[in-house]
Amino acid sequence: RKKELLVGCVCLGSTCRSPQILGTTRDKLEKLGISAKVRSFGVISELLPAPSFRPEHLRAAQPHSVTIMKERGIDITDHVPEHVTLVGIENYDIILVADPTAYKELTGTYGFPKEKAVLLNAPDGIFNPFDFTIKDPLQQDLSRYRQTADQLDAIMPAVIEKHITLHKRLHGPDVA
Repeated sequence: RKKELLVGCVCLGSTCRSPQILGTTRDKLEKLGISAKVRSFGVISELLPAPSFRPEHLRAAQPHSVTIMKERGIDITDHVPEHVTLVGIENYDIILVADPTAYKELTGTYGFPKEKAVLLNAPDGIFNPFDFTIKDPLQQDLSRYRQTADQLDAIMPAVIEKHITLHKRLHGPDVA
């Protein structure tokens, strides 16, 4: 039986960027015929309590993220932010990371292997801790969320080709 590819998407709070990364990645993988389970999570400790005990802005994807993805035919309305420690990251084949802070938390604090973490400002693998290419649009207007989605649309084909397709080639027929 083939193992379904597990792809994670991480930002700080899992309400703005990582839900957009999730939607964009899921959409592009489906169009390529690659079977994968894609989930989004964050690294900030405010995500540890159950959603009903969190501040309102950490209970679901930000409305602007939902709107922008809907404009692109992608539905992320069911997204509930989760903390990285609650999703079994050790089972993930690859995790796409929105920024250097989340990358450092994921690979340092939480011990996820660096070779399986892809910093989206460095799809070529060259880590730059000062480059926040996928800027956090939290509390900004709709146009800033649209810029984030445009950035993701521009880089995801290369990220998928270099990292996800490569993973499938390396692990052969055992990965769906």
